Amino acid sequence: MLDALEEGFQPYEIAPGGLDDAWKLLEVEDESQLFYFDDFLGHTALFESRHHDAELLKLMKKVIRTPRKRFLLVTREYILRQATQLSEALDREADEDRKFLLTIDSYNRQEKARIFYNHIYFSDEIEATARRSLLADANYLKVIDHEGYSPRLIEWITGWSGHRLSDAEKKDYASYCLSVLNNPQQLWTHAFEQGLGDTERTLLISMLGLPRRASDGDVEAAFESACKAKGLSVADRRFIRSLEILDDSFIRSDGGADTHLSFINPSLIDFLRNYLFMSLADGEQSIRGAHFFEQVVWLWNALRPADGSPPLRLARAFSEAFGRTLESPVVEGSGISLIFDLMEAPWAWNGQPILQGRLERVLKYVGEMPELAEHKELWIAVGRKWLSDIDHAEAPVNADTPKLLPGLSKLGAFELSAGGEVLLAVVEKMENGPERWGCLDELHDAVPSLFSDAEWTETCRSFGEYLEEVLDDPVAWLNGPNEVDTLEYHYMSLDASVASERFEEARELLTEEEPDEDFDPDRHHYERDSEEEVEPDYGDSDRDIELMFERLD
Repeated sequence: MLDALEEGFQPYEIAPGGLDDAWKLLEVEDESQLFYFDDFLGHTALFESRHHDAELLKLMKKVIRTPRKRFLLVTREYILRQATQLSEALDREADEDRKFLLTIDSYNRQEKARIFYNHIYFSDEIEATARRSLLADANYLKVIDHEGYSPRLIEWITGWSGHRLSDAEKKDYASYCLSVLNNPQQLWTHAFEQGLGDTERTLLISMLGLPRRASDGDVEAAFESACKAKGLSVADRRFIRSLEILDDSFIRSDGGADTHLSFINPSLIDFLRNYLFMSLADGEQSIRGAHFFEQVVWLWNALRPADGSPPLRLARAFSEAFGRTLESPVVEGSGISLIFDLMEAPWAWNGQPILQGRLERVLKYVGEMPELAEHKELWIAVGRKWLSDIDHAEAPVNADTPKLLPGLSKLGAFELSAGGEVLLAVVEKMENGPERWGCLDELHDAVPSLFSDAEWTETCRSFGEYLEEVLDDPVAWLNGPNEVDTLEYHYMSLDASVASERFEEARELLTEEEPDEDFDPDRHHYERDSEEEVEPDYGDSDRDIELMFERLD
């Protein structure tokens, strides 16, 4: 627009529904004209009429053919993509040569200050009371330097988005500005509820619980499962079409052959979490549409209050979802899942068997919400499958495995003694080592009836002999200090008479044998660099910004 003004063009703004005015202006043939149509497809969604595609396109073609006439149309990227999918004619006209995508990833401090100042200066909503609140104690600096600062939020809090400030917001305007920056959910509400269709909203919600950078394959699988639960068709490249609408506005995509998707801003995740929390019907539907176990765990924590479990009305949906996803594939990159502080460490780290770790988590949730156990058929099937995998060596066994027996037995998955016998038969075949003795100890604790007094006495005696031999030459018997820790943990309950200092001696010997794997010169160099104070280049000083804002008084 500025380029056109320098060349002598007269600017005309076209209001929504004002195409007739543009046609009349075009009749002035000897005038250089620039027609400016902001948000020509709507603020956050397509207008129902879409401004009569044919009429708009006819005007665009007329301008193209007329000398000294220009037409500048502005919209958000995702709305244009949505429009071109609905209108083949608009898709043909909106070719790459006629499009310019403006992206600004960051602003320096002076730019932030000028944006904020200009919005306030020209706003009809910011009265003297509000300005005084902002100037007091240089509160405007708190806004400018806020980590959540964005021009879209500045537009909102200054009234330029159409939001009218209440008397309370004007009276304590500085606090209001900071509250929006701290919790910008107002910004997403309208765009999400009014600006997107069902499939786009479903795609966003289906990304919850996936890693910060989720593979497009995992996102598509989650999307299709969520659509199935909502009765939405996924035909006609629906995933790709929805992705094109959301890209650059709600989500980001990166990568070439291996594309990954992420939310464009963490505040969107907070908004979606609150959206589901405040609408349990939507929350329940999301549970029923979850494809991965990670998603169900995320929803469990998202839909629970800080001091309790999720509402009871969700118990059956959660029970079915946990059972359905217990053996779902592990999400790529699940170690960096988007999780709340409420959530514990991921369940598949440190060599933990996936199914076992997931069962442990579900049993923990059953303790919090006993109603999860009411889906008996599910837990019987799960228990039998788990025992069968162990019996046929298809599932790994470690010292934590026996701890699951009582919980699954209470769910009705199997009789405690029957489950214990299956596991005991497997443990007895294990190689003689710390893991085997740990399993025997935990199994005795979980199902004491498996061992008679005489059998347990003999087990403890055998362990004592094994322990003496191992501690005499730990380097020959053990793979590292961790195995010493395992033996030390179990030796008291297995009633072995060994001096405690022998464990420390064994640990020291094994430590001497191990290379210093923790030393990484590159990592240490990075840590030293990261500790250095780096003064960011903010541009102008507080005093320069203060002089600017003093003009508001």
